[in-house]
Amino acid sequence: MKPKIVVLAGPTASGKTALSISLAKRFPFEIVSADSMQIYRGMDVATAKPTPEEREGIPHYMLDIADPALPFTVSDYVRGALDAVKEIDSHGKVPLVVGGTGFYIKALLEGGDFGECTRDPSYREELAAFVREKGETALWEKLRDLDPARASGVHPHNVKRVMRALEVIRETGKKASDHAFYAKEPRFDSLYLVLTFADRSVLRRRIEKRVDAMFASGLWEEAAAIASLGLPSDATSLQAIGYKELWTAGDPKEARDALVLRTAQYAKKQTTWFRGVKNAVPLDAEKEFPLLLDEAGELIASFLSPSGDQT
Repeated sequence: MKPKIVVLAGPTASGKTALSISLAKRFPFEIVSADSMQIYRGMDVATAKPTPEEREGIPHYMLDIADPALPFTVSDYVRGALDAVKEIDSHGKVPLVVGGTGFYIKALLEGGDFGECTRDPSYREELAAFVREKGETALWEKLRDLDPARASGVHPHNVKRVMRALEVIRETGKKASDHAFYAKEPRFDSLYLVLTFADRSVLRRRIEKRVDAMFASGLWEEAAAIASLGLPSDATSLQAIGYKELWTAGDPKEARDALVLRTAQYAKKQTTWFRGVKNAVPLDAEKEFPLLLDEAGELIASFLSPSGDQT
């Protein structure tokens, strides 16, 4: 019998944090974050990381585990999340995976680990020097010569992924395309809940409210602190929405409008991803919170009961 796991997913500003905390009070849950930016230390306001007060004593995993200056991959996430699941199980509790990074959730549930590859910093610098001397396309052509299948799925200008594919070849002696990213069978018996919006303007208003709250909570100061770190422009952590918009804005209104727009665009992509998740159960996020909580609670109670076994 596969271990049970519950997922609560949805676009940014959909209310995942509040609902997850309420569910964790009702069921024996501990929470595993599935957010690709909340893993970074010092990146709190821009990522809407739940504060210690908001967590209300509920154990959370996969928050504040990475240095913004260092690369962090989906395989790193899977390894850490699996360790968290084991710890939660040792407590006699059930993992509640909460987040908006669909790729992370898919990788955790279905596979997604290249194994224990060790990175060679000197080889990464060798590749970086190659790019500086010969250009991004030349590096991609290097990958194409070694692993045509993998190269066909990576844009020549996506230097980070091209480098990682070359590193996999160097580290394992095998082509990156030879690694089965997803397992044949899911790791868990899962209930996958997704917060949805029939009226996109409702989500837009929630995004605007969240952005205003971020500014009130010190987003300007946090953006300045991140800028002072001197991170490389291609650092994965700088994909977080909320810093570059402020660094390039001419005034506060322009910064606010840019942040709302970027967040709304990201929410649209998230919505599209979750719409394609097989067997996902939609939850109407526009409902009054008590009704939403009861609906989610009924689904979870049925799933966790012995008769709810799906394997």
